[in-house]
Amino acid sequence: MTAEDLQSLARMEELTKIGLASTADLNLKLAAAARDLAEPTASNEAVSGYAAVYYPGTPQPGNAQR
Repeated sequence: MTAEDLQSLARMEELTKIGLASTADLNLKLAAAARDLAEPTASNEAVSGYAAVYYPGTPQPGNAQR
């Protein structure tokens, strides 16, 4: 979720409070945000951690040997 998404949610909440948007609209927006958080998207950001490596040094399970 980006800073822009958070700003959009905050604005929708403000509009709901003053009666310019319905709670149903806010709930839809929140559900979409939750769905986005649950489903990671591909990005060009670096990923830290360890990659799976199978013997003899292959990252593909189908190429692994005993």
